Amino acid sequence: MRIYWIRHGEMEFRAHRLDNFDTINALFNQETEGSLSDRGRDEARAVARHFSGKRLDAIYASPLLRAKETADATAEVLGMDVAVREEITELRTGRLPEGSAAQRILSGISGSPLPKPVKRVMLGGSLIPLYFQSWRSGRTEGGESPADLEARITRMFEELQAAHGEDAHVALFAHGYLIFYLSSIWAQRSLNTLRPFVQPYIPNGSITTMEVSAHPRPRLIEYAAARHL
Repeated sequence: MRIYWIRHGEMEFRAHRLDNFDTINALFNQETEGSLSDRGRDEARAVARHFSGKRLDAIYASPLLRAKETADATAEVLGMDVAVREEITELRTGRLPEGSAAQRILSGISGSPLPKPVKRVMLGGSLIPLYFQSWRSGRTEGGESPADLEARITRMFEELQAAHGEDAHVALFAHGYLIFYLSSIWAQRSLNTLRPFVQPYIPNGSITTMEVSAHPRPRLIEYAAARHL
């Protein structure tokens, strides 16, 4: 089965108060969300043009709005429906503990007297790496473990193969660090090889292609392709 993982288009971050630590924690645990920005809608249309005329047997999206809106653009072009799957929502990192080094960094930026646009830029470059690294190291509170994440995706692959057959081509509109993490473990590469802390680590609207079969693990064919954007 050929799987196309598509990262959603750019999200409209102005809907969130990223200068507030509680709001940041909620964002990384999928308790709040935003729709696509103007640029994100352009990226969604570019993905739709890429798949126009190509074979897709099913389109699935994360329940988060930004992924669903990105999937809708491709579904409209192909005359298909989008089905929502909870399994491909973004990973839930859990919360940074009060007093942790990562929490102090973010609180320091959030509470600084800098203008909000400046703080937003600073936070945008540090939020995901800090949360992701803390999650991988088991230093967050709540959320899901890496083993839980891998289990939910493995179960979903089994269900998709049963529903669509081993020769199906399936598009999954999902999220950056979910795609990055799965690519890193199934490509048997180190996380540093895929450069998680270099921006952009995986472009919005990029397509990662995997082959899923009876083998023990999926095979990564292409990571974060963005030629269509």
